[in-house]
Amino acid sequence: MPTIGAGSKVTLKGTLLLLAALALPLVGCSSPAAPTQVFVDPSSGQDTHPGTQERPLKTLKKALEAAVGPVRTVVLLAGTYDGASGETWGYTVPDGITVKANSAGVILSGFAGKTGLTLSGGAALSFLTLRNFAVAVQADAGTPTLTGVTFADNTLGLKLSGSVRATVSEVSFGGKPTDSVSSLTLEGEAQATLNTPVFTDSTGILAKGRSRLTVNGGTLERVGVSRNISDPSVAPVLNALTLWDSATAALNGPAVRNCLNAFSLKDPGTRLELVGGTVSGPESSSWSSGTLIIEVTRFEQVYLGVAIFGGSVSVKNARFTQSRAYALRLGGAAQLKVRGSSFDSNGTIANDQSGGVVVDGGLADLGTTADPGGNTFANGRPSLLDHGGNLTIHATGNTWDATTQGADSAGKYAAGTVVAGPASGFNFRLKAGSSIRL
Repeated sequence: MPTIGAGSKVTLKGTLLLLAALALPLVGCSSPAAPTQVFVDPSSGQDTHPGTQERPLKTLKKALEAAVGPVRTVVLLAGTYDGASGETWGYTVPDGITVKANSAGVILSGFAGKTGLTLSGGAALSFLTLRNFAVAVQADAGTPTLTGVTFADNTLGLKLSGSVRATVSEVSFGGKPTDSVSSLTLEGEAQATLNTPVFTDSTGILAKGRSRLTVNGGTLERVGVSRNISDPSVAPVLNALTLWDSATAALNGPAVRNCLNAFSLKDPGTRLELVGGTVSGPESSSWSSGTLIIEVTRFEQVYLGVAIFGGSVSVKNARFTQSRAYALRLGGAAQLKVRGSSFDSNGTIANDQSGGVVVDGGLADLGTTADPGGNTFANGRPSLLDHGGNLTIHATGNTWDATTQGADSAGKYAAGTVVAGPASGFNFRLKAGSSIRL
């Protein structure tokens, strides 16, 4: 047999084993993993670069074109992304792609008439600032997410429509351009959950169609713009939140402060659930023609509390203090039910239309024999004002100013007490033809 060294023999079996070993790949010699991120720097990048951290691209436009295959994230380095840096805008962020800032100071700046970004599917934005767009971000389908995004001085910051289901967390809105009607708009059957949003010195939220909005916590401060409005389509500019058509909203614990108007339910099919939180003045008035549910919410030093023109309002365990004109005002064919709530020092402007609860019409249920109110009325001017006449007001089982208008030392009236108008005092004021059941 042939030999390869002294005393060595090459057998058929040995040859086969040697060939098999040589065919195995060497450890550590496999191809490098494909990148999952592409980097962009508007100052030092070039769109001819490969998009690595060391050699970034220059424009977001080019980065989104490169976001294919294993690339899932576009990382924007600090700087301003605008026309001067080569951006043209009107981009689509594909499904599954995240565009995020690697640090503070990432600004996407648009120009007149331009939409910034359209989100597809599960696209995501993180910690970016978008400013000066006609529409900064929009989506009409899928489940996009926005986290830590700042919208500044856009005609419309975020537009959600169609069947989109968006999650929006720790996002802020600011700026009141002269052509802005709202900072956030929901249309169609869009749904959005906002977690701890901040609206400051901005226009507000407009929801219409059959859209659904949930807001958890957050702040709306100095929202709304005072303008001479002849076109009703721009009326939302006055409000922190406007609901039209059959839109619904649930606000859980927000702080609404110093807004021109707080909430407006424009149509009978609208519905708002306000649970917890505070609404405070000096304006921050609210208007309802839909279904409004208020629970465990504090209204403090507002001008007009809630004016009820239609539909129904249910108030439970809420607190109204120092409303200048009134806490609640009921008119038309609307229905009001109040349980377990307190009214203190309302109607402070002390005119013939001010008070705690002002009734122009409708059905005022502040407590019945079968379902006592459990409300407390104190220091009103008056606490209850009949401004319509020929009304029957149900107010059984409440506590009023003591030793006033027949109330005992504990502020109670004997069950079954009925007082007919005219009557005047700090507890209630009735016109002729009206009565209150205490």
